Amino acid sequence: MNHHQSRPLWFVALCLAIAAGCAAPPPLVTDIQAAKLAQTPYPWGASVGDLDIVASRQGPDLVLTNRTATTHEGVPIWLNQEYVCQPASIPIGVETRLELASFINRHGEPFPVGGFLTPDKTLPIVLVELYITPPRHMADAPKTTAHRRYRLLVRTDNQPLTIGAGE
Repeated sequence: MNHHQSRPLWFVALCLAIAAGCAAPPPLVTDIQAAKLAQTPYPWGASVGDLDIVASRQGPDLVLTNRTATTHEGVPIWLNQEYVCQPASIPIGVETRLELASFINRHGEPFPVGGFLTPDKTLPIVLVELYITPPRHMADAPKTTAHRRYRLLVRTDNQPLTIGAGE
């Protein structure tokens, strides 16, 4: 095979490599998970409190820094009272990264995250809440006392975190 006959093969190989690189990534949330999250009602009737967990947006991620003395396991996180995600754990003292596209609304749609060419498609994050239900042995407790929505501190700037009062 001479040099001119190998050009089409290189071109085909290059096109295949580009196509593989441009393929859509696998979904962050399966269809079954999205359907389950979409059926999760927002806890309007729960009492409201505050937690010392800092939420900040970093690109396509929501970063949570748990500054409480409790690891939160399997609790729903709500964005703007519309999108919900249920991370496995929010451990004490470390950053937990959650991809914004893994937050689902009641229609099964992911949180809109704009891209380089579509920055207008993103939504601001103005409210982040963690919803805690009572332990199973307290499941019959009134929602106003046992069920709580905790507002998290939402940082909208890129300032470093400071420990202590005055934030």
